[in-house]
Amino acid sequence: MKVQPWHFNTGEIGDTVVILQDMTKLKASEQSLQRLNDELNHFNYRVSHDQVAPLQTIKGFLQLCQMEIEVGNTEEVKLYHEKIEQRVDILSQLIRDLTNLARADQKEADKEAIPMEAFIRHAFELQMEALGQPQVELCVWCEVESLWVEMVRLQQVLDNLLSNALKYRKENSEASRIEVEVVQMRDEVTIWLKDNGMGFEDAFAHQAFDMFSRGDSKQPGSGLGLYLVHRHIEKMHGTIELISPRDETCFKMGLPNLPSSS
Repeated sequence: MKVQPWHFNTGEIGDTVVILQDMTKLKASEQSLQRLNDELNHFNYRVSHDQVAPLQTIKGFLQLCQMEIEVGNTEEVKLYHEKIEQRVDILSQLIRDLTNLARADQKEADKEAIPMEAFIRHAFELQMEALGQPQVELCVWCEVESLWVEMVRLQQVLDNLLSNALKYRKENSEASRIEVEVVQMRDEVTIWLKDNGMGFEDAFAHQAFDMFSRGDSKQPGSGLGLYLVHRHIEKMHGTIELISPRDETCFKMGLPNLPSSS
């Protein structure tokens, strides 16, 4: 509210003018900007920490290697070498996730018709190769021959979800299985991706797509994978939810299946 005098042409005060301005939108914008700034500060802190920590650990292992080399203890050197490789893998994954995060915010690309069954099986084979061919069965049911979507974004979504399903499988299980079902629902396609792995605690389902959220702190990872999945799904104007009984994990995705972006 602003109060100011109103003057006659002679300069005498004629009355008082009260100006009212609705500040609701401005306050909402300020709060939104503050929230984004807080998220950015948190992001910068976490990324800086997650980049420096592996490097410090690697430096420590290198010093230990040098000490063991001097006394001729090659077995300990091999052990430290393996640990260094693990930390390098963690740092490499973080860098890949940060690169993919930048790509997730890029403008929408043209849609193209993706042959779903072949696309899913190819993505699965790539992840199997990356993880050393674990014993996992893939079952695919597709009612939809093709899905009109941005190929790069769909590839990122499948890569992350399939990689998680393979990483979080139950150890020493001879019946590890991933099931993918693609169903047409009017102008939308519903994709169910389910595995019979370790699953998550129920509480995790509500924060699964948050930045740096991890379902199992014992497993290596940046905590950006599902956040990236959610960002890509949003960019494709779709939805995703996590349904996870303790002994399995199921993601339900909905994506529009129209050639145009309208």
